[in-house]
Amino acid sequence: MDAKKVLIVDDEEMVRESIMFSLLGYCEDLDIITAANGQEGLDLYRQEKPDLIILDLRMPVMDGLEFLNQINISPADSTAIIVLTGHGGDEEIKQSFNMGISSFLNKPFNVYELRGLVRHTLALKETQKELQREIEERRAAEKARDDSEKKFQAISTSAQDAVIMLDEKGNISFWNQSAFRIFGYSAQEIMGKSMQEMLMPAKYHHSFTEGFSYFQDTGQGPLIGQTVEMTAKRKNGEEIITEISISAVSLDGKWNAVGILRDVSNRRQVEDELCQYRNEMKNLLDDVN
Repeated sequence: MDAKKVLIVDDEEMVRESIMFSLLGYCEDLDIITAANGQEGLDLYRQEKPDLIILDLRMPVMDGLEFLNQINISPADSTAIIVLTGHGGDEEIKQSFNMGISSFLNKPFNVYELRGLVRHTLALKETQKELQREIEERRAAEKARDDSEKKFQAISTSAQDAVIMLDEKGNISFWNQSAFRIFGYSAQEIMGKSMQEMLMPAKYHHSFTEGFSYFQDTGQGPLIGQTVEMTAKRKNGEEIITEISISAVSLDGKWNAVGILRDVSNRRQVEDELCQYRNEMKNLLDDVN
């Protein structure tokens, strides 16, 4: 572990040395620097960014309260502050706490009490820093997720193809505008409903149940990652030919499916008519020959 940097700000040299030797003899992981007044302390604070400041209140050039005002500490800062003074009144101590100090100790100080307070303050500040890091990481993750969801919403809303998402039970959890255009169901009508019951002809129910059961356990299946043609049914019961690409997505440890789908019924009709025409032409040529 890196040594914790401690800044002692006190106008009495004997007090500075007493604090320093008291801590160095007990806390080997401390790097201690000293200042004889608030201005020197302010300069060192800005240069060194210490983990802990032990601060006197009554000093020449710049006193402790002005020092606190200058550094403008907040609970989120990485530096903790202990006020150690023999001249501070109740109002000054109260003001110090309002300006962000962590704790307070009277002079003349008890060596063991000082050591324990330094250890406790540094440990508490480290815990606060860990919590702050976790909060920041969580906020960053939430922002990234929100940004991703907004992008997904924007893309899916403007997409010409239907974007349909199934939860781990096979129920519809996302339905874009193109899905409404192709199938006739509004999002309010179909969200939370079984995709099998709403969009699949009855003759395919059994094979879907078996395939989806395997998908729930593994996130895999013969259609995952593939683009295939499937028969689907509209709200009015009409069956259509669709081309669908299916992907697996793990959410909270459970497998969900995302399908991007287009209606290719007209294309298939044209292809069938073209195939029929070719067959008729072939038969005609065969008859001529």
